[in-house]
Amino acid sequence: MLLMLVFFSLFGFVAGKESVAAMRPFLRILFATILLMLAAFSLFGFLASFEPSDDAIVFRVGYAIIGISSLAGVANLTRKLIRRNG
Repeated sequence: MLLMLVFFSLFGFVAGKESVAAMRPFLRILFATILLMLAAFSLFGFLASFEPSDDAIVFRVGYAIIGISSLAGVANLTRKLIRRNG
């Protein structure tokens, strides 16, 4: 997945200015989709951390931070996409 991000980022820098402007909304949607998948994984991990364990609080905090950060990133990308098109 990281390789895909690097590829699409580099493609934006290598291509001409016209194609970069056309590629930005696609990249924002792609990054938002990846962040949503990360948020879903964090939600699953957060719920799974409620199983009996000694160090469960560490996992709960970690999954909560990752999930909230991912959702904040999606909100930021969506806001920029809407502002640009609207």
